[in-house]
Amino acid sequence: MAKHRPKRAPTPHRGPQSNRHQGLRDSSVNDGLVAQFQRKLAAAPAAKKAPIQAPDHEFTTANATSAASEDPRRMRVTHASCGIFEDLDPQALGVSVTFDTPASGPPFDLPISIIGSRIVDVDTASPAAPVDGEPTQFSVVHTIKALPTGLGRVSATVRIPQATSGRWRVRAQADPLVTSIQASGTTAYRPFVNVAAPGVLIGAWPFMVAVGALAGSLVLAWLASRVGISLLDIVWLALASCVVGAVGAKLYFLAETRNMAAARSGAGMCLQGFVIASLATFVIGTRVLGLPTLMLLNLTTPGLLIGMALGRLGCWAGGCCVGRLSSGRFAVWSSDRSIGARRIPTQLLESSAALILAIVTLLVILNDPKAPGASVLALGLGAYILVRQLLFPLRSQPRKTKLGRPIVMTVAATAVLYASAVLAVGSTSL
Repeated sequence: MAKHRPKRAPTPHRGPQSNRHQGLRDSSVNDGLVAQFQRKLAAAPAAKKAPIQAPDHEFTTANATSAASEDPRRMRVTHASCGIFEDLDPQALGVSVTFDTPASGPPFDLPISIIGSRIVDVDTASPAAPVDGEPTQFSVVHTIKALPTGLGRVSATVRIPQATSGRWRVRAQADPLVTSIQASGTTAYRPFVNVAAPGVLIGAWPFMVAVGALAGSLVLAWLASRVGISLLDIVWLALASCVVGAVGAKLYFLAETRNMAAARSGAGMCLQGFVIASLATFVIGTRVLGLPTLMLLNLTTPGLLIGMALGRLGCWAGGCCVGRLSSGRFAVWSSDRSIGARRIPTQLLESSAALILAIVTLLVILNDPKAPGASVLALGLGAYILVRQLLFPLRSQPRKTKLGRPIVMTVAATAVLYASAVLAVGSTSL
């Protein structure tokens, strides 16, 4: 049964959003500002995300609230553009704060203080009356650990799941990088709030994986038609492989993270789970239909790699599999759904590698459609896995095992060398 909620005030008209890549940096950061920044960091206590509690009086008075400026380029509340996400339970509040890091210096911890009051009138900021004992104010401190300098513009998103349903006016401060700023907005469906952030396109990963699956299936159908295999059989086989692959992507994610809450959301899938499940389904299907399994595994390789190249673009746009924060020349601004900043573009590098390998394997097949065994699959997939393992240290999330990576790299490199030798000598089987 849905919770009783007070009637919300109508949402004011929102102007067009500013370019998220517009810099907020001053013309320069002098030594005095850096010194002031470091002194304040040294003096600040070690902060952590605190439970909900009543804020200090100075932050809840009308005078203090009015003293804070409003600037949608520097602070905004997560907004659910689809009305259905505004009324579903459970609810949460998302707050994004944007600032510039100092140009130089060592990494630092940045505590961000956020306070909020539930309101019923946007213009007067009249506080809401308590409903069934639910809190109408909150105060949290969220700390960004080891934030590098020289990143330029950074966007930090904090979620407040304790915020009761309704409209809130929030104020944030992170001395000396963020002066007192404020914004107002409503709560939304918590699973949506948990993945929404500046620079993140909701649903980008499943959309790009679907596009990649379609593109890969078309390439497979074209190559299969060149060797006289029934197009109808290939269509049904590709469709079944994609459907089972989507289930495998979710199950792989749950097995790796053990996060059952993600089972109820559209987020939380792994591309490698999709590849494993779809390939297994493909092999079983060829056996059932009486088709040449090894030949079709070779023919599916270019399409499979094209699908992975497009899928990694979805990772980049959706905020997963991100690289480490970096101020390097080739760093690209992207978000991990919590911190948006310049990062090593691991998803783009992996996507580029998959595309190059797709072209190489396509040329091999066009030269010899009946390449021995599954040598083309071993070459393309083995090389992709090898590149993927080499890129893992550049990701922001460290791997959980120390032995898994070298073992996988050894197996993948062996497969590439063996497949290359088979293709070179024209052997009849692996």
